Amino acid sequence: MANYSTIEKKELETLLCSYDVGRILEYHGLKGGLANSSFKITSDQGSYILTICDEKNFAEVRSMVNLLNLLKKKNFPPPGW
Repeated sequence: MANYSTIEKKELETLLCSYDVGRILEYHGLKGGLANSSFKITSDQGSYILTICDEKNFAEVRSMVNLLNLLKKKNFPPPGW
């Protein structure tokens, strides 16, 4: 499946400036996903996954967040890791 959204490095830096993720070193799109676009971000403080929900409503996003939180508690690695 293709990424629906694209993001430029400057946009990404602006989006993430409110979060303590450090200086972005690199990022790239991840394949897969269902009605979303995911990017792996590597910074000088660690690695992160950013998902842009292109076609999900709020309830679907909330459900996805709940599932991801559960998987994190079980030490399940995120996709793209």
